[in-house]
Amino acid sequence: MDMTREVLKTHDLAFASRPKLLAVDIICYKSMDIGFTPYGDYWRQMRKDSFAAGTETSTTTTIWAMTEMMRKSSVLTKAQVEEDAESFIPERFEGSSVDFMGNNFEYLPFGAGRRMCPGITFDLINVYLPLAKLLYHFDWKLPDGVKPKDVDMTEFSGATAARKSELYLIATRYYPSHDE
Repeated sequence: MDMTREVLKTHDLAFASRPKLLAVDIICYKSMDIGFTPYGDYWRQMRKDSFAAGTETSTTTTIWAMTEMMRKSSVLTKAQVEEDAESFIPERFEGSSVDFMGNNFEYLPFGAGRRMCPGITFDLINVYLPLAKLLYHFDWKLPDGVKPKDVDMTEFSGATAARKSELYLIATRYYPSHDE
């Protein structure tokens, strides 16, 4: 993390202002990617591709989050137990130093600085909402005979770092108590 922070702090401007390369022109259609192309048929097609890419990374992130929580039951319990979760209490997040401006390296997959992915808010909402619903409405456990340390953490190389093997879990419907 410290090395990443230093590189981004000292070299971000150099990365953002690097010269155009022939390979980039070829890959990005002469810089006609979604950020630079004029509105029209090509732009609409690029937008569709961006949406598909965002849903793939969201799904992969959700699966990895569930995998990590199954390996560490204390994290799962902490994520499922929130005092007065049904009430709007924004003060509970005060004092959090997390921001989305590229300064928190927990979000490094989205890049940082001038080259930060503009889809970060889209992706995070598409992770937070389904994950919150899965944790709120179900109790989760590994299949019989599978121990947390036995969960395979091997990654599959591709557009996203997906799990090489499927994650199988047993979901039990959770009915929250509304006694007050």
